[in-house]
Amino acid sequence: MIQEKENQILMDLGLTCVQAKVYLTLIKLRNPTVKMISKISNVVSQDVYRIMPRLQKLGLAEKILTKPTRYRATPINDALHILLQKQTEEQAKLQKKTLWLLNKFQENDQRNVLQEEEPPLNVIAEKKLLYQSLKKQSHMAQRSIDICAPIQGCNILLFNLHHALHRAMGRGVKIRVLAENLKTANFENTAVLRVAHALQANQLFEIRCFFATFPSGMSIFDDREVTMAIGERGMPSLRTANQGVVNLASSYFNEMWSKNEQNQVRDTQTEAATVQTEKIVAVFNRLSN
Repeated sequence: MIQEKENQILMDLGLTCVQAKVYLTLIKLRNPTVKMISKISNVVSQDVYRIMPRLQKLGLAEKILTKPTRYRATPINDALHILLQKQTEEQAKLQKKTLWLLNKFQENDQRNVLQEEEPPLNVIAEKKLLYQSLKKQSHMAQRSIDICAPIQGCNILLFNLHHALHRAMGRGVKIRVLAENLKTANFENTAVLRVAHALQANQLFEIRCFFATFPSGMSIFDDREVTMAIGERGMPSLRTANQGVVNLASSYFNEMWSKNEQNQVRDTQTEAATVQTEKIVAVFNRLSN
């Protein structure tokens, strides 16, 4: 039983079963030959001849140049220290390799996540998925969010995104909204009155309204990604980080934003425009109060 425990301890320290048997036999005998080691350990001579160079290399045995050749065991204290030190070194090497492998896969995972989160082109055909995507983009925005849409679409968009937009402004994100076709909107029942009132309390939020026709509703995030409607009533929608498409969308939005401000000045010269302007002013007075 003791022999088995001794064997197991040496095996736990890195020796094979037969190596442990040979070393234990060697340490119990005085300068034995291979034949003596084989007889006491019950390990065949051929295996003893094969094992002894390995024990020498490990520092657990010495070869005595006599005829026949004899061997001397390294004292048990020294041998155990050697084996423990070797285990420590192997563990350090294994830890270093493990960290390298972990970092390698983490880098691959990060690249895969970026590829999944920022596909070159993604068509969204379901409204729930569209709002989830827009919320996610709003959470990731760091500088700006630009939105333009027909008034009804704008109402629904602001209603679904207002929590995400509030958090974005909390990070210092500037939000601009262009709402189309105020003339046909029923402001008493629209969500934009309830939501935009809270949003406009923040100086980072600005909304402008005008009577031109949008070719497409769209939302632009940090001038790096755009989601735009490519069908009626916003569905399906196209999401892309293609910089050429994003640049076109941003240029269009900035032009419309600037023109709206200029048109408001010109339109005051006509009676019809004055009436519409008064309606807009009245609405935004309500939003500000």
